Amino acid sequence: MSGEGHHASFRRTNKTQEDNEDLCKMFERFILASPVTKHMKLYPRNVGQVTLYEKDGSNTPKWMKEELEDGEFWFYISTYESWYEDPDIYESEDREDSFISIAKRFAVNNNLIMT
Repeated sequence: MSGEGHHASFRRTNKTQEDNEDLCKMFERFILASPVTKHMKLYPRNVGQVTLYEKDGSNTPKWMKEELEDGEFWFYISTYESWYEDPDIYESEDREDSFISIAKRFAVNNNLIMT
Protein backbone atom coordinates (compact mmCIF):
# COMPACT_ATOMS: atom_id res chain seq x y z
CA MET A 1 0.00 0.00 0.00
CA SER A 2 1.60 3.27 -1.06
CA GLY A 3 0.77 6.57 0.48
CA GLU A 4 1.22 10.26 0.68
CA GLY A 5 2.66 12.85 2.97
CA HIS A 6 1.25 15.75 4.88
CA HIS A 7 3.25 18.65 6.17
CA ALA A 8 2.92 21.74 8.28
CA SER A 9 5.24 24.60 7.42
CA PHE A 10 6.61 27.10 9.91
CA ARG A 11 8.94 30.04 10.37
CA ARG A 12 10.73 30.97 13.56
CA THR A 13 10.19 34.33 15.27
CA ASN A 14 12.56 36.24 17.52
CA LYS A 15 10.65 34.68 20.47
CA THR A 16 11.13 31.06 19.37
CA GLN A 17 13.38 29.42 21.95
CA GLU A 18 13.88 25.76 20.95
CA ASP A 19 15.87 24.66 17.95
CA ASN A 20 14.03 23.09 15.02
CA GLU A 21 14.97 19.52 15.95
CA ASP A 22 13.61 19.92 19.49
CA LEU A 23 10.45 21.50 18.10
CA CYS A 24 10.03 18.51 15.80
CA LYS A 25 10.31 16.08 18.72
CA MET A 26 7.75 18.08 20.69
CA PHE A 27 5.37 18.18 17.71
CA GLU A 28 5.78 14.43 17.27
CA ARG A 29 4.57 13.82 20.84
CA PHE A 30 1.36 15.75 20.09
CA ILE A 31 0.81 13.87 16.84
CA LEU A 32 1.36 10.46 18.41
CA ALA A 33 -1.25 11.26 21.07
CA SER A 34 -3.87 12.16 18.46
CA PRO A 35 -6.13 10.38 15.96
CA VAL A 36 -3.76 11.53 13.21
CA THR A 37 -1.93 8.21 13.70
CA LYS A 38 -4.95 6.31 12.34
CA HIS A 39 -3.55 6.21 8.79
CA MET A 40 0.08 7.15 9.50
CA LYS A 41 2.94 4.96 8.44
CA LEU A 42 4.61 4.24 11.75
CA TYR A 43 8.30 3.47 11.72
CA PRO A 44 10.58 1.78 14.26
CA ARG A 45 10.89 3.79 17.44
CA ASN A 46 14.44 4.95 16.72
CA VAL A 47 13.52 6.48 13.35
CA GLY A 48 10.98 9.14 14.33
CA GLN A 49 7.44 9.54 13.09
CA VAL A 50 7.64 13.22 12.14
CA THR A 51 10.45 14.32 9.84
CA LEU A 52 11.98 17.78 9.90
CA TYR A 53 12.82 19.23 6.50
CA GLU A 54 14.81 22.44 6.15
CA LYS A 55 16.04 24.21 3.02
CA ASP A 56 19.65 23.52 3.96
CA GLY A 57 18.94 20.13 5.55
CA SER A 58 21.06 17.21 4.43
CA ASN A 59 18.03 14.85 4.41
CA THR A 60 15.83 17.24 2.43
CA PRO A 61 15.09 16.01 -1.13
CA LYS A 62 16.07 18.39 -3.93
CA TRP A 63 12.47 18.94 -5.08
CA MET A 64 11.50 19.91 -1.54
CA LYS A 65 14.43 22.33 -1.20
CA GLU A 66 13.06 24.13 -4.23
CA GLU A 67 9.64 24.49 -2.53
CA LEU A 68 10.97 25.62 0.84
CA GLU A 69 11.51 29.35 1.30
CA ASP A 70 14.54 30.64 3.19
CA GLY A 71 13.90 30.32 6.92
CA GLU A 72 10.93 27.98 6.45
CA PHE A 73 10.85 24.41 7.76
CA TRP A 74 8.37 21.56 7.45
CA PHE A 75 7.19 18.87 9.82
CA TYR A 76 6.25 15.97 7.57
CA ILE A 77 4.29 12.78 8.24
CA SER A 78 3.78 9.83 5.93
CA THR A 79 0.31 8.35 5.56
CA TYR A 80 -1.23 5.45 3.71
CA GLU A 81 -3.64 6.08 0.84
CA SER A 82 -6.40 5.13 3.27
CA TRP A 83 -6.14 8.64 4.77
CA TYR A 84 -8.80 9.60 2.20
CA GLU A 85 -11.30 7.59 4.31
CA ASP A 86 -10.93 10.18 7.08
CA PRO A 87 -9.68 13.37 5.42
CA ASP A 88 -10.92 15.56 8.24
CA ILE A 89 -8.30 14.05 10.58
CA TYR A 90 -5.62 15.57 8.34
CA GLU A 91 -7.18 18.61 6.69
CA SER A 92 -10.05 19.97 8.77
CA GLU A 93 -9.66 23.23 10.62
CA ASP A 94 -12.97 22.52 12.38
CA ARG A 95 -11.59 19.51 14.27
CA GLU A 96 -9.44 20.29 17.32
CA ASP A 97 -7.51 17.04 16.95
CA SER A 98 -6.73 17.29 13.24
CA PHE A 99 -3.19 17.56 11.89
CA ILE A 100 -3.82 21.16 10.81
CA SER A 101 -5.38 22.21 14.13
CA ILE A 102 -2.56 20.62 16.12
CA ALA A 103 -0.02 22.43 13.94
CA LYS A 104 -1.76 25.79 14.40
CA ARG A 105 -1.91 25.40 18.18
CA PHE A 106 1.70 24.26 18.22
CA ALA A 107 2.74 27.37 16.28
CA VAL A 108 0.99 29.70 18.72
CA ASN A 109 2.35 27.90 21.79
CA ASN A 110 5.92 27.91 20.48
CA ASN A 111 6.12 31.38 18.97
CA LEU A 112 6.18 30.16 15.38
CA ILE A 113 4.51 31.49 12.28
CA MET A 114 2.62 28.87 10.33
CA THR A 115 3.12 29.50 6.62
